[in-house]
Parts: sequence; C-alpha cells; structure tokens
Amino acid sequence: MPSDSSRKKKSDKRKPVGFSWGLLLIPLVIILAIGYFIYQGRGPGEESAPESVSVDQEEQDSSGHELPELQDSAPKLPAEFKVFFGNEDFNSNMADCGDVFPVYRATSEEDDVMKEALLSLLGGPSELEQERKYYTYLNPGIRLLGLKNENATIYADFSRELERDVAGSCDTIAIRAQIVETLMQFEGVDRVVIMVEGNSEGVLQP
Repeated sequence: MPSDSSRKKKSDKRKPVGFSWGLLLIPLVIILAIGYFIYQGRGPGEESAPESVSVDQEEQDSSGHELPELQDSAPKLPAEFKVFFGNEDFNSNMADCGDVFPVYRATSEEDDVMKEALLSLLGGPSELEQERKYYTYLNPGIRLLGLKNENATIYADFSRELERDVAGSCDTIAIRAQIVETLMQFEGVDRVVIMVEGNSEGVLQP
C-alpha cells in the first residue's frame, strides 16, 4: 500500500500540467479576440469611422442614377413702386395744383420698374383707388414712346395725347407733378425732362 508521502508526490506532479494549460488558454483567448475585432473592421476599443465621401463626387440615388441639381424654389419677390395721383379727400380745396399722393403697386419685372411705374401711371387709378377718391390729370390713350437715363437725368418721351386739350396752369402743373414724382422716387434720379414725340421745348407750359 503506497504511503502518504508517495501520494503527495504524485499529486504534486499533476499541478504543473493544469497550470500550463491555463497559461496556454490566456493568449489563445487574446488572439481570438483580436481576430474578431479585425474581422469586424476595427481594433479593440475603437469605433468604426464613418465612410468618407468626396465633395467632388456627384450625388446618386439608391439605383445609382445621378440626382438632378436642386433649383431655388423660393418665389421671386415683387418689386414695389409708387404712382402719384390727385385725391379729393387729401386736397379737397385744390390749394396746390402740384399736390399729388402716392398709391403702391407691385411688379415682378425688376429690371424695368421705372418703365412699369410710368405705364401704371398712364393707366390711371384702379376702381378701388377711385372709390378712395384718387383721380388723374393725365389724358387717356397716352403712349410712352421712350425712357432714357443720362447722367441721373431721366428723359421721358410721350405721345402727343399728353398735351391734348390741356388748358391752364393748374392742369399742366398737376400733370408734371404726377410724372416727375413717379420718376423721382427711384434712386439715382436727380432731374426729369418731359418730352412729346422727341421734343422737350415748351412741353406742358402754362
């Protein structure tokens, strides 16, 4: 029968075997963990970085087709201008023939606002404006023949209907006031010359 000392020696010989297996398992686990992270495309403790996109790369939809360029869909704001008329309520005593008053109009033709303002003036007050006692001294049927800007001076050329049946200084002063005030509202205008079929001499003289 083996003695206690011999049993002790046998048991002592088995311990190094289990311990050595433990030492082998630790690096194996580490290698497997590193391999897993590498397979996932990231190292231990690192988050996968988002895929970079070149700013020069054209956008594409999910089917691979190029997306159309976005257009500015914001509506174009209208340009606002004033036209000047007489008004029975504001100048009821007709104390000043040149006393004219603005009404506001709008147009999308921003490049020709000055021309649009004159054409609007020649068209006279609207029905609503007439109900509010606005009126015009300008004859119906007047045509705008030309509009030119030279060194901050506006030359406005009208058809001969501008002076038809115009009598008295009050009428001529009022017509001049309507045209001049309508044009002088625009930036950079210092002077207005009113013409009739290319001639400015004696136009709208009392």
